Amino acid sequence: MGGTTTIDDIVAVLEARQPVQPLQPRRIWDEALDRQIAELRIRDLGALAGETDKILSIQAGLHLWNDSLDRSHTLSQDLEHPTGSYWHGIMHRMEGDFSNSKYWMRLAGEHPAMMELHNEAQRWLREHGQLESLAESEARRILLALRDGEAWDPYRFVDAVERLQYDSEPDERVRQMLEQLQFIEMRCLLHYCLAA
Repeated sequence: MGGTTTIDDIVAVLEARQPVQPLQPRRIWDEALDRQIAELRIRDLGALAGETDKILSIQAGLHLWNDSLDRSHTLSQDLEHPTGSYWHGIMHRMEGDFSNSKYWMRLAGEHPAMMELHNEAQRWLREHGQLESLAESEARRILLALRDGEAWDPYRFVDAVERLQYDSEPDERVRQMLEQLQFIEMRCLLHYCLAA
């Protein structure tokens, strides 16, 4: 990417990332991309006066999607609104601090992005999940609850990721499903930020 990288360019790269982002990244996915995200200027994003928090939310999300947990954390921890709390909660889930993740998810509340996330996650699980073919397990019960629930449940999702981490023989299909749900979550929350 050249020096004229736009937000749309960055989002397109992150959405096309293969394989999708791991549940617990260990290093920044693309260092050059991370620098470009950090160098985005408020005027480059078309921000008006008073929209700094919205811009910082976008940057926090872009850094997080690029596995730059520290940069995302630095931005999201200072955002005192539900979107900042949601990014903060995802970041702690990714680093494996599950109780702290739930704390921030509680502060995010029933975030508006969760409605679209719920719809997309349900659709994906129904069309591609093949949950009935999974062995009986707590992960399967959680995935069924996410598929059949009336709203997105971020706490159940944190529980599913935590269970997978501590499973002595983790089911690779469950990991792939959770990674796909995380991809949908990241995309929905980022698109919410961009629309705001």
